[in-house]
Amino acid sequence: MCIIALKSPLEMKKIIILIFIFLLPTNANAQEKILNIEDSLLHYPNFFSHTYFFRDSTGHIFEQIKAIDFQKNFQLSSEKISYPTNKKPESLWLKVNIDNQYKHHDYRFFVPKHDSVFVYLLDLQTQKIIFKNISGLLSYEQKEYKEYFWRGCHTVLSLEKGHQYQLFIKVKDSHQNSNLIWIEGNEVWVKAEYENRSIFIEILRIFNGMLLIMFLYNFAVFLISRERIYLYYAFYTFFANLTLLFPYSKHILKDWAIYSTDLFGFSFMLNSIFYLLFSKEFIEVKKYNQRWDRISNYFMILLVPSNLFVLLFFTGNGLAVNLVIMGNIIFNFVFFLSVSSFRNVISKTFFVGNMCLYVCSFFALISSFEFFYQRINIGFAGYYLAQTGIILEILIFSIGLGYRIRLNEQEKRKVQEELNHTLKNQNENLEQNVKEKTKELLKYTEQLQISYEEIQVINEELHQTQEETLAQRDALKTKNSELELQKFKISQSIESAKLIQYAILPTKQKLDSIFTENFVILIPKDTVSGDFYMVNQIDNKKFLIVADCTGHGVSGAFMTMIGNTLIDRIISAGVNSPKDILYKLHFEIQNVLQQKQTNNTDGMDIAIVVLEETDNQVNIVFAAAKRPLYYLSKGEKDVKKIAGSRKMIGGYEMQNKTFENEYLTLPKGSLLYLCTDGYADQNDIERHKFTEKRMLSLISENSNSSLEIQEQILKTQILQHMEGEEQRDDILVLGVKI
Repeated sequence: MCIIALKSPLEMKKIIILIFIFLLPTNANAQEKILNIEDSLLHYPNFFSHTYFFRDSTGHIFEQIKAIDFQKNFQLSSEKISYPTNKKPESLWLKVNIDNQYKHHDYRFFVPKHDSVFVYLLDLQTQKIIFKNISGLLSYEQKEYKEYFWRGCHTVLSLEKGHQYQLFIKVKDSHQNSNLIWIEGNEVWVKAEYENRSIFIEILRIFNGMLLIMFLYNFAVFLISRERIYLYYAFYTFFANLTLLFPYSKHILKDWAIYSTDLFGFSFMLNSIFYLLFSKEFIEVKKYNQRWDRISNYFMILLVPSNLFVLLFFTGNGLAVNLVIMGNIIFNFVFFLSVSSFRNVISKTFFVGNMCLYVCSFFALISSFEFFYQRINIGFAGYYLAQTGIILEILIFSIGLGYRIRLNEQEKRKVQEELNHTLKNQNENLEQNVKEKTKELLKYTEQLQISYEEIQVINEELHQTQEETLAQRDALKTKNSELELQKFKISQSIESAKLIQYAILPTKQKLDSIFTENFVILIPKDTVSGDFYMVNQIDNKKFLIVADCTGHGVSGAFMTMIGNTLIDRIISAGVNSPKDILYKLHFEIQNVLQQKQTNNTDGMDIAIVVLEETDNQVNIVFAAAKRPLYYLSKGEKDVKKIAGSRKMIGGYEMQNKTFENEYLTLPKGSLLYLCTDGYADQNDIERHKFTEKRMLSLISENSNSSLEIQEQILKTQILQHMEGEEQRDDILVLGVKI
């Protein structure tokens, strides 16, 4: 027992005043409700009925708010606290008096998402203040609590057993259409309880992996079989998988996790579309119920814009998204009830799978609405009922799809048996028809025998006619013999001309002596050719020439002789500039053929290359009349082209023809190609040309191969291209490595 001795009435008065001052906070709060958290309340103490609020339009700081005198401005909430519709305050203060007698002291407090949320916890015993910023605009990494309720503002506060606290929450929001602000009893969870449920998420992840495998498998089956039902089922499982990702989408999306509800709604929309497409194929709605087939088509046409409208203009609104999902489920449910009347195993499988989905989805959605959410506590599993329904439905559909494949195989065998039976009947009918036709043929034979004598008379007349024909044949045979003799003489002459023409062309030894690696493809249209080529070396200059003379056959061969002779004469005279050689060749042909007097227009297209080697590179001078130069620089694969002049050699119509030299320097080991137009212009049996592009593509693709291999490829490709079609022009392709 403690005895206090009082010395005077003045001291008594001081003690009474001190006791009054000490008891003043207690008296000030005595009339306020205190939330007692005890074991009997389990994990859901009713915060809402003990919440006081103050609308702050002047921006008070916490030191002002916690003052005893100021707290009389707080009012006890009789209903949910919301911003007024006509005037929105700057901030809203919420206060709860707490007396914690519960052994577990870590609590998670939840406030729906707002721009600014600040939490102050005042321990009345120790006067210690805990401050936390849990604003909705914080990034994912800045948030203290990253589990599950990603849309709201959360924090974990430790309440010591036997301590009394005052919890202050300051809320501020810039949106005009802000949601209600409250603290719900069933939103307060013991943190340890939630952590024990991570096993369920891991199980869902396993199911997500299984669904991904099912998607890949069915998509592969679609690529092989080209049956649309596998494509629809693959994407149905894919978007169902996205729907199942919703409970832990925050781990993947992180700062973008605020859009996971919209992602959930969008994936659910696509899931509904592919569900309808799959269902129609699965139970063959078009075959059994054409009316619902049309209705479902119209629904899918309206589904996309209506769903997108809600998801775009009501983004973040969980109620709107739930309404969209509910609308899709209701239509799918009506559709499934309407088409489930088909009395077969596939329809029954379809019915059972859908019932699993709809029962689970119905209770999951009911539990998510505010009215039921505050009154029905189905625990953690309520958030996964829809996912469980999807998993069960897909597993049952997979069984049904396998059974459907089995039925299809049975139907195929049945059709094959019916076809064999039909073929057997047709064979029997055919044998009967053959017997009947045989009888008819015997009758016809008798009739033919009767007509035989008439035919004998006709044969005698024909015999006489035959003798006359034989006489005429002998006369024609004599003429043919004369023509064959003339043809033989002409062929002999042309063969001789061929030998002469090939004699003027460079020998293989000469070509190898000037260009170590080379190839020549020369395929005349007739026995002799209108194309020719020349190689020569004078001092340190190498000449490479390819020409296409007017015409082919004998006329072209004559022009090759003239061209070869004139070019050799010009080069021997010391002219080594390609443009000068072309210019002189043009006037020489005019003079030799007397083109001005005879109006003769024969001439040639020609390309001339003059090469001069240095230490590590080759200097090239090029000029041409209507023929290009193709080249591949060493180490490159792209074929480049230098186009010559568009003027031909010979003819009388242009007296002022000029040609220009093109200069080029390439490293040793580069490749040069000259050709006439016969290779690219050769058509196949469908009248399609080989084309220059295709020829250059072959050269580019085989640029790393030797010229010998390139020659074989180019020759094989052109022969295959013109197989079955007549050659339209002489073909000449020449390639060298410098």
